[in-house]
Amino acid sequence: MAYRVKIIAVGRIKQRFYKEAINEYLKRLKPFCKVLVNEVEEVGDPLKEGDNIFRAIRGDCSFIALDEKGRLLSSLDFSKELESIFLHGREPVFVLGGVKGLSEEVKRKAIDVWSLSRLTFTHELARLILVEQIYRAFKVMRGEPYHY
Repeated sequence: MAYRVKIIAVGRIKQRFYKEAINEYLKRLKPFCKVLVNEVEEVGDPLKEGDNIFRAIRGDCSFIALDEKGRLLSSLDFSKELESIFLHGREPVFVLGGVKGLSEEVKRKAIDVWSLSRLTFTHELARLILVEQIYRAFKVMRGEPYHY
């Protein structure tokens, strides 16, 4: 398995139903890639959480911030962007904020800012949507159906 995807997320998943759903998609992703999830402490202050995020990123790693005001992508666009990252020999790193979102500094230092939707989601639901879209992207890259 050559592909790896990293997710840096503020906070832990507390509700069992979110954990189960996220784990289901992580299991489905195993044939396609290895997903590394790094949970950083949620403190309720995006500036302090940003410091934790930068420590988790380590070095010059490029990352994509996820924010409701970011660039809105369709599932096909998401797949094309992810494939482009892999084709350029890079490892995608997605950063998800906590309850109060990401600091402006985190968004400014990201190589891009994407939106999962114009709707507002809990950070747990956003993580579930992210792993589902990563799974869907791999299905598209393999030429498999992505609508059921």
